[in-house]
Amino acid sequence: MLYVSPLFKLDGLKNAFGYADDVAILETSNSLEMNSNKIGKVINQALEWGEREGLTFDRGKSELIHFTRRHRHKNYNPAIQTNEFRIEVNQRMS
Repeated sequence: MLYVSPLFKLDGLKNAFGYADDVAILETSNSLEMNSNKIGKVINQALEWGEREGLTFDRGKSELIHFTRRHRHKNYNPAIQTNEFRIEVNQRMS
């Protein structure tokens, strides 16, 4: 955790949680798309940091889950687009 602690200080990151080598990012706003865009920017920063530090991230472990109170968004699940890959919504959890 000490080695990856700079991840928790990235610009724009409000809420992040970590355990061992896992990190979870929580973002809240008035729209799912805004959340996805904000998280995408933070992930891009994390990827750049990892490259500078010689770390890689297992993209296969990346998951996205949207939580919303608005029923009209039930079938609207914007993905997160980073500079290097795309993270789709985990359909098992939505």
